[in-house]
Amino acid sequence: MNKIAFFLLSLTLALATTPVLAEGASSLLDDGTKADFIVTAGYTSGGDDLIDVEYERGGKDKITAGGEILLGVGVVFLSNENFELQLAANYHFDDVSAENGDASFERYPIDVLIFRRADRHRFGGGLTMHLSPSAEIDIDGTGRETVNFETAYGAVLEYDYQVLSKVWLGLRYTHISYAVDSIFRNSDIDGSNFGLTVNFRF
Repeated sequence: MNKIAFFLLSLTLALATTPVLAEGASSLLDDGTKADFIVTAGYTSGGDDLIDVEYERGGKDKITAGGEILLGVGVVFLSNENFELQLAANYHFDDVSAENGDASFERYPIDVLIFRRADRHRFGGGLTMHLSPSAEIDIDGTGRETVNFETAYGAVLEYDYQVLSKVWLGLRYTHISYAVDSIFRNSDIDGSNFGLTVNFRF
């Protein structure tokens, strides 16, 4: 799945499902439910090692199944009872670049989360579906190798704290594994991870 096409589709869906009135993207629906557009950026760590990289001039690096950068867009619906429903489409990736090649692991998580909000705090969780998980290594002289994983399903726990009127900082845990079946191994890859997030709400 092309990254640009995925985000354009995600942005279009988010805007289409968010009530936008003349006074802004945040509005009050007829039943008292408030809807906000949300943009997320985060850093995650954890999961099994997928690819080990050794540099020609010394030093090592690795790609993990739980790292590293998380970017997303979505919609949050806040009810009168201070419960929130969050729908989000994300791009999650870890990559390494060197003079003689590149390696990466990427997937496209779709989250459905429910939060309980109290003043500046909110805590909740829900389900996540990771589309098109794929690991790739491209080294000069040896060619490109790609391993495609099956669509994966997992669970998310998240706590967020409101630091500014439109900015929330969060702690996030994702429990998930990726199924792989190849001549090298026949097992699940643990992609569980902890993450720090920044959420911008409009």
